[in-house]
Amino acid sequence: MGQSISLDLGGLIAKVVYFQPDNSPRKLSVSASNPITDTIGVDGDENTNLGFHSRALGGTFHFMQFQFRHIETFLEHEDSAHLRKALQSCQSGNSDCCPISVRATGSGAHKLAPFVENRFNIVLERQREIKCIIRGLDFLLKSFPRECYSFVSPESTIQNPAARISHETRQAMQKEYFPQDEPHYPYLLVNVRTGLSMYKVESATSYTRVSGSTVGGATFWGLCRLLTNFKTPEEAIASAASGDNTCCDMTVGDIYGGDCSALGLGSDIVASSFGKMKENGHDVSEADIVNSLLTMISFNVTQLAYFNAVIHKLPRIFFAGHQLDSPQFMEKIQFSIHFWSGGEMKALFLKHASYLAAVGAFLDGTDNNV
Repeated sequence: MGQSISLDLGGLIAKVVYFQPDNSPRKLSVSASNPITDTIGVDGDENTNLGFHSRALGGTFHFMQFQFRHIETFLEHEDSAHLRKALQSCQSGNSDCCPISVRATGSGAHKLAPFVENRFNIVLERQREIKCIIRGLDFLLKSFPRECYSFVSPESTIQNPAARISHETRQAMQKEYFPQDEPHYPYLLVNVRTGLSMYKVESATSYTRVSGSTVGGATFWGLCRLLTNFKTPEEAIASAASGDNTCCDMTVGDIYGGDCSALGLGSDIVASSFGKMKENGHDVSEADIVNSLLTMISFNVTQLAYFNAVIHKLPRIFFAGHQLDSPQFMEKIQFSIHFWSGGEMKALFLKHASYLAAVGAFLDGTDNNV
């Protein structure tokens, strides 16, 4: 198998997968310190190298990304030169005047195609996004021992998912890895992108969309732009750790003066998202607003996810999407799933959550049944 590149073109961020065969004479070198093309991990604020070697395919996967709002800066950076060289390496004997074909997927593939094709001298082969995501997930679960994980959290938090997560609770949370040899089908895939889509997945080629919502990643960022002065979604989400959603949200205790035992609701359960904002005089920070937004969206996402898993008798729920790189969002998702399921189900996250579609697009161009 020769060198190959695939792209996942979202509305804001482009994700790039570059496969380098073991016998490749060229080596890809991407600056780990460049904020535009950082390889983003999922272990808090630590940037980790997501690259890994595939024995089945005989080569190494490299991952990088850049924001379209920084496209001009990226094109002038040395990492752009590396990407251009990698693209030219994908076909032997290719010249600058002869564009090569690159597989691409994502919601931005159609509107960004002319710009990307022109600037990088390529022709995009567009792939169906969900097909790529599911195939990428299947491949990574089989290839990467620690690809999938959930969080083990203190039992006391199950009944109080909306409470502010303390430093002690956050420290007590530990990753529990999904056994690589354990069958993962069937499962519910919750794809958090611009909106929200849910799929019943029975195999890498058998899946059905069962539900969805207009509330998704774009909802979060759209409301952040209206209500705060944060410049990027990443900056906004990072602030949530220092925010307190109960400064904005109305709780059961705010309504009843304490627990509502008749309904089995504790005093600190959220009764109305942003309910306190109906009146003047509440002093809230932007971090409080973001925390409340994350709480509201995670509650809605996980409630729909849990109900669909029950309806379709699916024992596992996988969450995918760029927002799932955020530990703050993952914490909210984790605690909410515990709450809705009474501790019976776990939210399953992926180490390469942002790159599933790009990996799947790459695999669509291989002859290997992996």
